Amino acid sequence: MRPSEKLKKIRSENDFTQEYLALELDVSQKTYSNMENGISKINLLQIKKIAEVYDVRVLELIKELFSIDDQLVVDEEKFEELSTNNNYFEKIEVPIDLLKNFEERIKEQKEIIRLQEEKIKELEAQLLVK
Repeated sequence: MRPSEKLKKIRSENDFTQEYLALELDVSQKTYSNMENGISKINLLQIKKIAEVYDVRVLELIKELFSIDDQLVVDEEKFEELSTNNNYFEKIEVPIDLLKNFEERIKEQKEIIRLQEEKIKELEAQLLVK
């Protein structure tokens, strides 16, 4: 099921109208309809607002919409901190492929950090020897 179809399903399950969600997102009903039909993309600020309407965490909604399993490793506190910054999310669109590769990218970055920390320790040890 596509994210847009899931968006519609979640709205229907909660007995909300498109008009209500459009009002909450500060968009027209047509724009919201286009989101549910996959015509318009949803940016992260809109996902944040939708999560607020459904009273769920942003990360939970992203996982639901984009079928990301619970194995996704995320610092949820940091993510929630970022998600409270509207300016950060305002212009970012949600590329599905990026979200699917999110866990792998985090692992790669953690490995880079680990290697850099090892290098720093080696350099510090060399400085102490001199």
